[in-house]
Amino acid sequence: MPPRPSPVHRRQYVIAPDRHPIAPDWRHEELGGGLWLSACPRLRLRRLEAGDGSPLWLLGEAYPCEPGAADLALPATARLVDMVRATYGWSGRWVLVGGGHLLTDPANLANVQFAATPGGGLAALSGSPALLRQACPWLKPHGRHIGWYGFNWFPTPGSRLDGADKLLPDQALDLAAGRAVRIRRGAPDAFAGLDGGALGRRLLDHLATVLRHAAAGRRLTIALTGGQDSRTMLAAALHARLDVATFIQAHPHIPRADLEVPRTITRTLAIPHRTVPWGRMQAARRREFLAHGLLSHADIDLEFYGRGMFDGFDADEVIVRGGIFELGRGFWDERFAGLSWEAALADPALLAARFPDFGSQPFLARQLARWVEWAAADPDPRMSLGDRFYRDQRLAGWLASSEQAADLLECGMLQACNSALLHDLLLAAGPADRAAGALQREAIRAAGHGLDRFPVNPALCPETAKRRARRADRLRRLRGELWNLWADGSLPVARKAATTAAVLGGSKVRRLVGDLAVDRPVPAASRT
Repeated sequence: MPPRPSPVHRRQYVIAPDRHPIAPDWRHEELGGGLWLSACPRLRLRRLEAGDGSPLWLLGEAYPCEPGAADLALPATARLVDMVRATYGWSGRWVLVGGGHLLTDPANLANVQFAATPGGGLAALSGSPALLRQACPWLKPHGRHIGWYGFNWFPTPGSRLDGADKLLPDQALDLAAGRAVRIRRGAPDAFAGLDGGALGRRLLDHLATVLRHAAAGRRLTIALTGGQDSRTMLAAALHARLDVATFIQAHPHIPRADLEVPRTITRTLAIPHRTVPWGRMQAARRREFLAHGLLSHADIDLEFYGRGMFDGFDADEVIVRGGIFELGRGFWDERFAGLSWEAALADPALLAARFPDFGSQPFLARQLARWVEWAAADPDPRMSLGDRFYRDQRLAGWLASSEQAADLLECGMLQACNSALLHDLLLAAGPADRAAGALQREAIRAAGHGLDRFPVNPALCPETAKRRARRADRLRRLRGELWNLWADGSLPVARKAATTAAVLGGSKVRRLVGDLAVDRPVPAASRT
């Protein structure tokens, strides 16, 4: 049997002043302005024209979300303002290049990162930090450990690479200057006057439109859990009258609800459903995953990929995931309660302190200082500090890095709720409806099929399992953050020693280390 071809850097690209033949079959396109696009043949690449005939390049997967749209709306010109306006209803994970600028999808799930030359101008950009480092070898990875706990990504607009930046959702890239410029995507009044019920039904219609377009010539498979977000996606698929299947990937941390509720729903509705078993870790696959993403985030996809748990999905399948909805539910308002923009701007360490990553606090504070200075200069009155942090950090930071890992797969992957229009819709509800997730509940109800009658995230795990899960999480954090504490060259040794003594001195920690000397996988209490 011939060796399996490496999927590392699949569906990726580099834009730079020179061609970058990462592999012999990569294609090269001249973009103008002295720049070249080098792209993997598996990356979907389309040459489009603006209304005035100006050339545009679309990289990745983009779908219209406005009901009745036959295809993507194209800008009247290649000016940045027209590109922003035309892509308001585009959903997916994409990059649009034209008129000397680069624009990403509204959460930068395309994961665009770039570096400038010392004298100004673009050195290179890519959706892969590993490829960006290959193009710019002077960029050095930061040594911070990231684990499956806490602040498990690198704060934007920074990245793991010192000297490289990642685009924020309200930024585009000036290709000639090699610098980010501010844009405004939203239309705050687009859904004015609509109550929660009407907004929920609009949400259902828009998501169904995205899925119809994504399903053209392909099969949709929904990652279905016991939660509300994946059920919203199932509701949209049923509303669109699509033949879909569902699945769940079993793992030692999985809540019982994520196994039992999907089985009940799909058995009742006669929807094909499969449970992918926990496989054996393969060292070569683990290395592929780490080489592809440069370990810029931590989540369970490393385990799923390394254990071959995506292997059963074919090239004509698209996995549909239910991310982004938390933006509309004020998910991190409680975490940042009592912290004002003024206070965060005066002392960015207050932002970092809302996370229990004790060894990373100085690094996080330095990185977040750049973010809060940018964000506070142009606040969105619809978004609290928690909302803005969630969009710019959890989505553009963590989720974007997670989605880059999907490039390794034979199948496609889609976050259907990722459009500026849908972000506006989620933010348009009143505070009570947002906190209650009323829009999604209404979308699920309006889709019919009795989907609203099934429980959402019922508490099925015993208390002992929950306690063990919390202990395992604390132990992972303890190990990782002690490493980060001592690896931080900005801290004096005396402070490191004092922090270590304080952390390890408590009797609870001593018992924890004794109970869990080996970080065994245990059932988790809940999972979003």
